[in-house]
Amino acid sequence: IPWKHRVPIVLAGLGLIALAAGAARFDTVYRAEHLLGQFSVADSELNPSNKNRIVISVYGYVDEPPQTSARGTVLTLHVISIRSGNGFIPTDERLQVTTMAGSAVYGDTIAVTGTPSVPDGSYGMYLAVRGITAQMNKPEIKPAQIRLSLLQRITINVLRPAFRLKELFETALAHSIPGVEAAFVDGTLFGTRSALPESVNNEFRRTGVSHIVAVSGYNMTIIAAAVVALLILIVPRRGALLGAILCMVIFTYITGASASVVRAAIMGIVVLSAQFLGRLPRSSTAVALAAAIMVAYNPLIIRYDIGFQLSFLSTLGILYIHPLLETHLRWLPAWYSLRETISMTFAAQIMVVPLLMFYFGSLSLVSLPVNIIILPLIPIIMFFGFMTGVAGIFWLSAGRLIGLLTWLPAKFVLTVVHIGASLNSAAVAVQPAWYGVVVLYSVIIAVLMFMYRRPRAEIIL
Repeated sequence: IPWKHRVPIVLAGLGLIALAAGAARFDTVYRAEHLLGQFSVADSELNPSNKNRIVISVYGYVDEPPQTSARGTVLTLHVISIRSGNGFIPTDERLQVTTMAGSAVYGDTIAVTGTPSVPDGSYGMYLAVRGITAQMNKPEIKPAQIRLSLLQRITINVLRPAFRLKELFETALAHSIPGVEAAFVDGTLFGTRSALPESVNNEFRRTGVSHIVAVSGYNMTIIAAAVVALLILIVPRRGALLGAILCMVIFTYITGASASVVRAAIMGIVVLSAQFLGRLPRSSTAVALAAAIMVAYNPLIIRYDIGFQLSFLSTLGILYIHPLLETHLRWLPAWYSLRETISMTFAAQIMVVPLLMFYFGSLSLVSLPVNIIILPLIPIIMFFGFMTGVAGIFWLSAGRLIGLLTWLPAKFVLTVVHIGASLNSAAVAVQPAWYGVVVLYSVIIAVLMFMYRRPRAEIIL
C-alpha cells in the first residue's frame, strides 16, 4: 500500500488508541475511591441523632479565598492528613467546608472536626469536577501548625498578595461605581457573578449574553499585551514574554480557574511560547493542546463541566465558522467592528446553541441583536473599569470620577439586556434529546467539511 494511503489508516488507528486510553482514564478517575469518602455519609444521613455518624479531624490549608453564599461562608480546604485514633493518615484531597464568616482566610492552616458527607446527583459531580471529594457543614475549626511542602509554601506566598490586591481592587470598584453596575464591571474583569442579583443573571441567560461576565481569551490578550509592553522597557523581549506567562498563571488562579479561564490561559501560554521560540503560533494547535491537557488532567470535565464544553465549542466556532461567515458579510460596514462582531457572534452561537438547548431547554431569539449592540462596549467597560479600580485604590475621589465614565456604558448594556429579556418572544422552550444534539452537530461538521474542501475562490464568492 502506498504511504499516502497508509496515512489515514495510521491516523485512524492512533485515534482509536487515544479514544480507548481516554475512556480508561475517565473510568479510573470516575470510580476512584478517596480516603475522605471512606469516612463520609450520604447527605440524608447527616441527622445529629444518627449513631452511624463518624466524627473526624482533618488538617490542611485553605487553598481558595472564602466565598459567601446563602448557606454561610464556604471554604475549600486542601486536606493533608486525617486524624484516626492516635495517628495521622496522609492524604491529598479537597474538602468543602460551610461555616461562619471570618473563620479562616486563604493560606491559613487549620484543623476541621466534623462529619464529612458526599452529596449525590449533579451537585456531587460539580464538586468532583473541582476536585472536591467531600463536604462538612458547620464543623469545629481551629488554627493548626501544619508542615507544608516547599511548593505549597511558595504558591501561598505568591498568591496571597495577589488575592489581597484583587480584594482591594474590587472594594475600590464597589465604592467608585454605584449600584449593580459595579458588580457587572467586576464580572467583565474577573468573571465574578456571585455579586450580581439573580434577576440580572437570569436576564443574561435569557438573552444569551452570559459570556460577557466570563473571563475569556480577550482578558488574557489584554493582560499579555499590557505586561509585555511594560516589561519590554526594562528586560529583553524573552524576559517580557516569560513575565506575561507568569501573570497569566496568577490571573487564572485568582479568578477561580474555571474551564473558560484555564482554556484561555493555556492557549495564551502556547501563543506566547511560540513567540518565545521564534515560531508562528497557530490557534487550532493551541485549542487542541488546551483541550488535551485539561481532559488528561481531569477527564470528568468532558462530561460534567458545561463551561468546558461551551467554552471550546464557541472557540471552535470562532476559529472555523467565523472566517467563512465574514467572507459572505462583506456588504456590512466595518465601522465599530460591526462586521466582525456579527460574524464572530453568529459563529459562536451556531456551535453552542444545540448544547444550550439540550441543557437549559430554551432558545434565545434576541441573542444575536443584543450581542451586536452591547459587545462593542465591553472593551470600553473593561478599560475604564480597570482604570477605576486602580485609581480608587490610591484616591477614591479619582476612582469615582473615572467610575462615571465606566457607569454610563455599563448602565446602557444592562438596560439593553433588560429590555431584550422583557420581550415575550425573547426565548422559546426547545429541548432536543441527546440524539437530536448529535444530529445537529453532525450536520454542522458536514457543512464545514464541505465548505473547506471547496476551492478558496469559491468560498470567497
